[in-house]
Amino acid sequence: MFLFILIFSQVLHLSLLNIKEEKGESLRAYIDRFGTVALKVKYLDYRSIWHYMVNDLLISLFVDDVCMNPLANMNELRQRTAKFMRVEDTRKYKTQAKAAVTLINAGSGKFYDI
Repeated sequence: MFLFILIFSQVLHLSLLNIKEEKGESLRAYIDRFGTVALKVKYLDYRSIWHYMVNDLLISLFVDDVCMNPLANMNELRQRTAKFMRVEDTRKYKTQAKAAVTLINAGSGKFYDI
């Protein structure tokens, strides 16, 4: 039984390597997918989580930031992830708002920069 648990745990660890960030996928969507599997793995510390994430994430400002400024603990990983998700959400909102204003004003020939 112990051997089965050990093998199952290692399979879950390896399954984290298969959660790749898709091109165009938001950091929030990736973290949700990654977190669903990571919560099933016992004895997973923030260093292991970051190791798996850095291999699966596409190159981004988030990856650069965490590589340049190493993490101190799991809470810091959560805080930085939340910060970059807010930036991503804001950029998405501004892009959508700008597109909506452009469509509204397309007939009048006016364009208002947001």
